[in-house]
This record gives sequence, C-alpha cells and structure tokens, in this order.
Amino acid sequence: MLVAPIAAAGVRSPTVYLPACARWTDTVTGELHEGDTTLAAPAPLEHIPVFVHEGTAVTYAFTEITA
Repeated sequence: MLVAPIAAAGVRSPTVYLPACARWTDTVTGELHEGDTTLAAPAPLEHIPVFVHEGTAVTYAFTEITA
C-alpha cells in the first residue's frame, strides 16, 4: 500500500512515484497505473491518495468497495 499524504496547505494534486515492482490501483477511482511512473494524484479534501499493489488481498478489498 502506498499512501501519498498532503504535506503542504492548498496542495490538491501531489506528485506521486509508483515503484516499478508492479501495477498500482487507485483506491478511490479503481484506475490501474503501471509501476515506475510519476503522476499527479488528485487529492480533493474528501480523500488522501492511496494506491495498492496489484494482486494483493488489499487490492481486492478496495475493488469490492468501489465496484
């Protein structure tokens, strides 16, 4: 699991690096991202960007919640 905390006031799209070990799922949108990627993660006040490693039990838990 990768959590991208907001470290400065007013930031709404922090830059997040997703390690190359696998693909990553955005727990809010369900969108899948390749590893070894840097992206601007949407971070409205309602949630902190959280990504889970594809293929883990945690991934399936979030997929069931968002589906």
